[in-house]
Amino acid sequence: MPELVIDKQLLFSKEAPSHIANIYNNFEEIKKIFLWIDNFNETEENDAYLHKLVEFLKQFKGKQIINLYGGYFSLYDEWDWYPVCGEEG
Repeated sequence: MPELVIDKQLLFSKEAPSHIANIYNNFEEIKKIFLWIDNFNETEENDAYLHKLVEFLKQFKGKQIINLYGGYFSLYDEWDWYPVCGEEG
């Protein structure tokens, strides 16, 4: 299962988030992706980071994103995002 490790500043890039998602979306055999965002703490980030994160995750089609750092967003499964130790929705 692939790991996707990014810096949180990448979320604000014009092209990088969609480019990354498109690369993963082109591989039908990839169903799950481990995600780690360096220096990201959803309880301390401002709204702009949280909105950019949601925009980023919604670009992955048919992929289960497994959040390696846990948090409240892991409980929200609209985009098939789960904590690494949690149950699938």
